[in-house]
Amino acid sequence: MIMRGRTALAFWLLQLLATAASVTLPLVAAQDATTTTSATDAETASAAATTTTTTATATTASAAATTTTAAAASPSATASNGLSFMPVVDQLLKGYDLWARPNAGTTTATAVYAQYRMNRLFNVDPTTNAFSIDLYLKLQWSDPRLVYSGSTSSETIRLDSSKIWVPDVYFYNEHAIFDAVSESCVLKDPTQGIVVLNRHFVASLTSPFQLADFPFDDQAISIQLASYSYNASYLTLNYYPAEQGGPANPSPFDTFSSVLWTLYDEDPTIKRVLSDPSRNTSATYQGLWYSLFISRDPTIYILKYILPLFFVAFCSCVSYWVDPGVVPARVGFGVTLLLATVTLNFVVSGDLPKVNYATKMDYYVITVFTFVFGALVEFTVVHYLKANGSPLLSKHIERFFRIASVPTLILAWIFVTYATGTTISRGVEYGTGSLIGIVIIICAVLTVLGYMKEAREEPSKKASN
Repeated sequence: MIMRGRTALAFWLLQLLATAASVTLPLVAAQDATTTTSATDAETASAAATTTTTTATATTASAAATTTTAAAASPSATASNGLSFMPVVDQLLKGYDLWARPNAGTTTATAVYAQYRMNRLFNVDPTTNAFSIDLYLKLQWSDPRLVYSGSTSSETIRLDSSKIWVPDVYFYNEHAIFDAVSESCVLKDPTQGIVVLNRHFVASLTSPFQLADFPFDDQAISIQLASYSYNASYLTLNYYPAEQGGPANPSPFDTFSSVLWTLYDEDPTIKRVLSDPSRNTSATYQGLWYSLFISRDPTIYILKYILPLFFVAFCSCVSYWVDPGVVPARVGFGVTLLLATVTLNFVVSGDLPKVNYATKMDYYVITVFTFVFGALVEFTVVHYLKANGSPLLSKHIERFFRIASVPTLILAWIFVTYATGTTISRGVEYGTGSLIGIVIIICAVLTVLGYMKEAREEPSKKASN
């Protein structure tokens, strides 16, 4: 009985444990399900937050784009697509080949327009055939690769000239470039791709001086701009026409800083420059020759050289009035005048380059040499005749030179001034030449007639004595 009761109790306990287990297992499963559901809900919430953040970012970007577009539409913007200057330049230069000219690969030559604005002309030096100039050089051309449609023609965009193609022009008659003072490059009309390059130079240029009329000379000096690597088939140089926003001819000097020179005319011309033989090509290269016509002020040369030379020659004429019997005076006077002429010639030569032709100043010096040397020769002849029994002949020779020397000198001076060099006046040349001949002939005739008269009267004078 006791054993049966214990068995029933154990069975009841087992049944109770089984019942408890059946209740616990669903609760654990429910908790696990709840946990899984919570994790899934968290992931879902995180994804939703991420989506919300992305949506907010997109909304912010959209608002920024709207703001940028609004800014681009405002008058202060530089491009209609909302890009500032630097992005526009970067966009234009993307894939840009700065070594290739505009219209490369076609038969169309790149047209480059040039304009000078000259500030000063100084250091005009005929001894080195050079002059210095302070000028602005403006170049304009069209580059289709820089066309930007999102702009208006009134807008300009600054460019870096080292990043785009620029014409490789140079001064054909360059002596030395002292300094490229400043440079600016702008895209003047983005809708047309028009580029403008401004450069400020202080340069020394060479130009052959024609000194035949020195010191009364006029010179034509030139500024010679030429294309270096592109011949006329690929690059053309022209002055600014009026429709390109500039004058047809280059502007004149603002100031002309020179003591001895005066600008009186200018002439822009277009030339073709033959290629350098070292390039081994027969192609021609275009260049712009801008000629400036300047006139020398001769005042300083008249005062320092021409008048002293004239006085030396006049003194040689005065020497004829010194008694030929006073030998030391006549010889000393003549030698002194000769040495003075030689000294003046050296001084004048220092102001001139070495040329293979005579200048007007050289003719002045030659004229003075002729009169001074003629005075010495005349004294020698007169003294010899007088010492060897011909005092009458020596007297009339002396009288001839006294009468003829001064008017001959004046006419010779006029002849040298107006009838030598390159600007020969035919009227003055023939007129003064004829007058010199007439004066000499008249004086010679009067001298011969006087000599013949005294020669006829001399025997009767000796008889009466």
